[in-house]
Amino acid sequence: LGRTCPAVVLTCGCGSKHSRAEETHHLEEICPLPAVDCPVEGCTETLKRGALRAHIAQAAQRHLQLLQASVAAQERRLEAQRKTLEEQRQRLEDQGQLIAHQQTELQAHSSAQALRTQQVAQQQEQLEYCREAVEGPAARCIAAVEVFRASRAAKTIMVSGVTKLMKGATPSPEVVSPPFQLYGYTFSLSS
Repeated sequence: LGRTCPAVVLTCGCGSKHSRAEETHHLEEICPLPAVDCPVEGCTETLKRGALRAHIAQAAQRHLQLLQASVAAQERRLEAQRKTLEEQRQRLEDQGQLIAHQQTELQAHSSAQALRTQQVAQQQEQLEYCREAVEGPAARCIAAVEVFRASRAAKTIMVSGVTKLMKGATPSPEVVSPPFQLYGYTFSLSS
């Protein structure tokens, strides 16, 4: 029972009396006997907790020098970090400007591409118009040649109705083309 009861009073090597329940707190926070490291950064002294106050008072000058050195080192690290952050900020700004420039170029290229696409579509329409204008009359003309081929006596064949085959043409009084040769026959187109 004495080994586990939290109310049992224990006596520490430092002379302090406390309950078993308070033993951990006493040893970690209060007891002057355990060895502790000096809390001043850079000081490597290890001493009994009870001697810590005397050590801090006696080594105040040395501790002040250690703290000054520590602060100076932190200032150098901060300055290096500030420079690094400034360089990164500058790179980000440069990249932002590059991205903005590339976006402007991309928009210009996109506009140019859209214009070229529109021009190609217009040229395709014009080509189709020309193809229809050329192929329609030519096909009819070739058919007429085949019809009149049987009549070898004809030296000149007048093909009428060409005006109807040409899109967008306006009718006018009789228009006659100069004679031309096709399959051994002489043709002249008229409206």
